[in-house]
Amino acid sequence: MPMPPVPDGDNPAQSPEAPVVAASTSLKPLHIRCEDGSVLEVEKMDLPRQLKHVLREMDLDNSGVVDEKNFEDSLKILRHLRHGLDTDGSGHVTHQEMEDGVSLLTLLMEEKAKNSNEMPYKHLPEQIQ
Repeated sequence: MPMPPVPDGDNPAQSPEAPVVAASTSLKPLHIRCEDGSVLEVEKMDLPRQLKHVLREMDLDNSGVVDEKNFEDSLKILRHLRHGLDTDGSGHVTHQEMEDGVSLLTLLMEEKAKNSNEMPYKHLPEQIQ
């Protein structure tokens, strides 16, 4: 699933492996709410374009403001993702575990898009299969 473009003033030619990001007038300004209640505008901050994109993705409710709750929610998601991908229980996600997880997610999204009644169960624990 493609992520929404993040406007920035960087020259995409400086980073050939980075996707070209088109400025979009439909994206509202993104702000970070600090602990003291002050608000910072992300686009005015001297941050790498990729970090600005990550911050935009953390705005799960599309409010235009990333706050402490957004950070906590994102960390919870990452912890669950790591736990779910670490199929051998080593505490680390291997390249193969990541590939398997992405393949499974892709398959599940395709089935959902088709509104299929068929659902693969190979990813579930043996007791449930």
